[in-house]
Amino acid sequence: ARAAAAWVARDLSFARERALATGTTTWVVFSVATNSYSVLAEDAAATGRAGALSITDPATGQAFVSRLSDPAFAGVSLSAVSISGGGNDLGFDWMGRPINAAGTRVTTNATITLSPAQTVTVTAGAGVVGVP
Repeated sequence: ARAAAAWVARDLSFARERALATGTTTWVVFSVATNSYSVLAEDAAATGRAGALSITDPATGQAFVSRLSDPAFAGVSLSAVSISGGGNDLGFDWMGRPINAAGTRVTTNATITLSPAQTVTVTAGAGVVGVP
């Protein structure tokens, strides 16, 4: 579970760094139902979460989708996502600050909870990602 939490934190950090480097909002969209998440980039022609498009994972050359059902994470599941404003979509704006699906800055730390007993936190102000 600790390795899975580190993996999620790495991908969230990648999304934040991508947003800072490109000046384009980058989204991480979590699905508890499918035990997975995707990394998307906002389309300049259709701003906001609804217009975000899949990006390519630089490590695999495939669509950036991570599945916690992968055998490497046996017994681990995505159990909850808490983002102020609701939803399971966490974005990082051009300054690396976390935003919710409505495009407003989050006011409390976002948490991604994995079972068994691991949490990944994204700080509300700066968007710093950590595994406590």
